[in-house]
Amino acid sequence: MKILEETPYRLHIEFREECAWQLGVGAFLGVAALVAVLLVLVEGSARSVLWLLFAGGISAYAFIEKIPCGCLIDRGTGQLTIFQRNILGQTRHLTCNLRDIRTIQVKRRTSGRGRPCSASVDLKSGQQLSLMSHQPCAKQRQIVERLVRFLEL
Repeated sequence: MKILEETPYRLHIEFREECAWQLGVGAFLGVAALVAVLLVLVEGSARSVLWLLFAGGISAYAFIEKIPCGCLIDRGTGQLTIFQRNILGQTRHLTCNLRDIRTIQVKRRTSGRGRPCSASVDLKSGQQLSLMSHQPCAKQRQIVERLVRFLEL
């Protein structure tokens, strides 16, 4: 966690998601898609075309999936903004009013596979905004506690 700005009215936190696996999977399947292109050109079989579509699609998803990496709380404007960036550097902003926030919490997954924890902003409307999920649970709790302390929720 890196605090970029902290004043009584603004808190800007950056938390880099640990997503090296994503780059590795994308690169591996990108190479597999190139091999499939060669197979399609040489053999022309339907099996090679299906492999090309599968490897290309998963590779594209791995590179384009949005990964949260920061947030800005501005009491002056009354807004919380979550910044999401993908590996290609494209940025998207999710914004909500501070008075619409019910709670910010880390939820622990009790069953199944996947990420053990995920931090989210729960709104009074019932909507949830994902804050982060690739970080270790302890780090997510540390960031959420800092946000809750600043907002005094």
